[in-house]
Amino acid sequence: MGESDPSNSECCKPAPTGGGCCPPKAPGAAAGGGCCAPAAAATTAVAAASAAPSPSCCPPKAAPSCCPPKAAPSCCPPKAAAAAPSCCPPKAAAPAPSCCPPKAAATAAAAPAAAAAAGPAAAAAASAAASAAPDATGALLPGDADAVRASVSQYYGATLQSTSDLKTAACCTKTPPPARVRAVLARVPEEIRSRYYGCGSPWPAGLSGRRVLDLGCGTGRDCFVAAALVGETGAVIGVDMTEAQLEVGRRHAQGWARELGYSGKGNVRFARGRIEDLPHRRGKQGEGGGAGGAPAAAGGGAAAAAAAPEEGQAQDVEDDAAAQEEEGVPASWADVIISNCVVNLSPDKPAVLRGAHATLAPGGEMHFADVYCSRRLGRAARSDPVAVGECLGGALFTDDFLSLCRDAGFARPRVAAAREFAVHDAELRAVLGAGARFFSVTFRVFKLSAEPAAWAAARRGGAGAEAGEGDDTAAVPDAAARGFAVGGCQDFGQTATYLGTVDDHPGRFELDMTAAFEKGQPVSVCAATAAALGRSWLAPHFDVSPPSAHRGAFLPSPCGAAGCGSGAAAVQRLADAE
Repeated sequence: MGESDPSNSECCKPAPTGGGCCPPKAPGAAAGGGCCAPAAAATTAVAAASAAPSPSCCPPKAAPSCCPPKAAPSCCPPKAAAAAPSCCPPKAAAPAPSCCPPKAAATAAAAPAAAAAAGPAAAAAASAAASAAPDATGALLPGDADAVRASVSQYYGATLQSTSDLKTAACCTKTPPPARVRAVLARVPEEIRSRYYGCGSPWPAGLSGRRVLDLGCGTGRDCFVAAALVGETGAVIGVDMTEAQLEVGRRHAQGWARELGYSGKGNVRFARGRIEDLPHRRGKQGEGGGAGGAPAAAGGGAAAAAAAPEEGQAQDVEDDAAAQEEEGVPASWADVIISNCVVNLSPDKPAVLRGAHATLAPGGEMHFADVYCSRRLGRAARSDPVAVGECLGGALFTDDFLSLCRDAGFARPRVAAAREFAVHDAELRAVLGAGARFFSVTFRVFKLSAEPAAWAAARRGGAGAEAGEGDDTAAVPDAAARGFAVGGCQDFGQTATYLGTVDDHPGRFELDMTAAFEKGQPVSVCAATAAALGRSWLAPHFDVSPPSAHRGAFLPSPCGAAGCGSGAAAVQRLADAE
């Protein structure tokens, strides 16, 4: 190559005094794009970062990259490049061949082109404005999601060795679970139980034969309980990003299958993955168990493991783990998704909810316990590793959670359990800020299936009637069915009658903290409650009447303006009443 490319001649002139590259508009930069005077060059970030003098420098108008289009891989002339391959400080040279000081290069890469062209001051102002904007998604800081995940994984994989290492009561379950669950828990291996960091009981009644997915399963405590509740014809998948915890669960999986009397490898498997990336493998629509109807039959997903060879023929743990991760979690697979104090740890909560919605079969439910706050938390709380690790820094303001569920396509969350807990650690209280109240809440969030054919036929005036003959106000809008109608719950004259068929609940079924149903007794319900019972996996257990002409707002308790009682004010009221 020649000594210099003509296109580079303006940028790449030998530095007369050995000065380094100049950032745009740096004092002392030559008008024609030459090099800095020695004093000015010494003040630049590049000169400060490099002990050897740079053989060239960039003109101001080459920002934001500082390099002219044809200069590659650096701004230096070819001969000089042999001795000094880059005009940039070593760290900046690795990710990008830029001659800019580190701060300027980072700003240029992250900010819009217009802000970068306007100069560092404008870019800094734009960054400050973005930082000042209120966050309604529970985003954790720093913004690098991988850094957040690494911090969480370190906290739960190494820092915490048992429940006794926790600094707060956030990741603790104070309310005893149902008797049947307690009996199963007593049989779970001690190693699994001792590394439990949940805050509630995420198992809904009636799981027999169902497919269950556990988000952030840890060592598998809740998976093992679910494996017993769904029975041998059901299936359970646990997903977690921390290999150290998954390894514990995998070691005990076959022993747990024997404990339950199941054949082969049993009905539970574990897969490493991020809960923001669901589904981990997209299967065909309808591949799941069809949550709105009968329970999933054995044979697909994890239930296929029941037909696997006996223990003596099984592969070792490592090979089995690789096979399970390869199988992934298909779309529309799960009837019920459970999770226990995990969603708050995610750096991207909207992605978790969107992925959960895609992974549920139509009519499926996300039934999970997590920590919520009475207000939005500031940057200090959301960036503190201990606050985040203790499930506090990532706690959503409850009303923001409702909005995220609506945007993901879910029906309005319903409160199955709620309790307030105090933070006694003085340092954590200072980080979290005065006035922040924290609640452990178990929500039921449904992905509604299509309207039953019987409802549509009744709206038309009967099975043999022509379309359009019925009252057009009997058509329930999507917002009303999902519980997000402006003004609260809507009345379409519907009733729901419990059939007494849910396991261990022969006489009474509690949908949430405010809605209970006695066997055989019709109960007036709003459009949202009717949909939750008649357009979900619970439908076989209820007789829900079709909607009739719209009657306005649903006034009887527990609905009305509170929208089935799931907002921030309702959660605080329900927790106070406990």
